[in-house]
Amino acid sequence: MAQLQVTNGQSGLGARTAINSNFTELYGAIIVPIKLQNVSSNNQASLPSNSFILSITLIPYSGNTGGQIPIIKIGTNPGGEEVMSNSEITGLYFINSGLYSELSQILYFTYSGTGSVNIRIDYQQNYF
Repeated sequence: MAQLQVTNGQSGLGARTAINSNFTELYGAIIVPIKLQNVSSNNQASLPSNSFILSITLIPYSGNTGGQIPIIKIGTNPGGEEVMSNSEITGLYFINSGLYSELSQILYFTYSGTGSVNIRIDYQQNYF
């Protein structure tokens, strides 16, 4: 995108608009995390329109005691598993998602098992 020039004598609003538009590409490149901590039941995360999910990371909650194994599946509808099928989370679990959505969407986390899990979703907004 071509940079807009700020000139002497330009109105405050005109200068602010030019400066903000010069940073549009930078703002669009910021990776935003959604963190869900100590999840021990079904949960969901809302994502804005025009977003690209880079990764989803799951790790057992540090307060779990021996033998507690959370089981998670992730989908784009309740009970779905389009993103991840039933998986035991016994250690760090990393998903390279590559999931893009033009419209806003909800990711559904279906929980079973025992114990709890921490979830982090990294996404980029205004991808296109």
